[in-house]
Amino acid sequence: MQSKGRILQDAIELLRRRITEVTFIGCQEVMNYFPMACCKVASMFLARYLVDKEIADPDEIFLVANTSIGQSFHAWLELNNLIVDITIDQFTETKSFVFEIDSTFHKKFKDGMKYKYQDFMLFNDRYERDFEINYSCLIDIQ
Repeated sequence: MQSKGRILQDAIELLRRRITEVTFIGCQEVMNYFPMACCKVASMFLARYLVDKEIADPDEIFLVANTSIGQSFHAWLELNNLIVDITIDQFTETKSFVFEIDSTFHKKFKDGMKYKYQDFMLFNDRYERDFEINYSCLIDIQ
């Protein structure tokens, strides 16, 4: 049986591959620049995927967003005292997307707000419609 960490890493790698294969429309068009400039939206897609696949419980997932180093803004997920950063490679070359909660890299970002899953997954009608269309394309994994 695979460890929870391995299952999480596999899910991230699968979703990252699918992100590069999908053309995003509407409110999530920024995803077409993945991993650049789309960390919040990519984290939201990942959170939804982890919940849908029962890899994580919604109560365990938080989005840390609006954090900055100078002019750079960033967002990531926190899950069971781990940082899950699906777009970290926009800043540094890496093969890992799961980090300890006291990650030196992530400590550089300041002023982040932490949002519960049920709060950061609330959308207006247009955003929700586009999110559902894009998410459906994303998870249509062959």
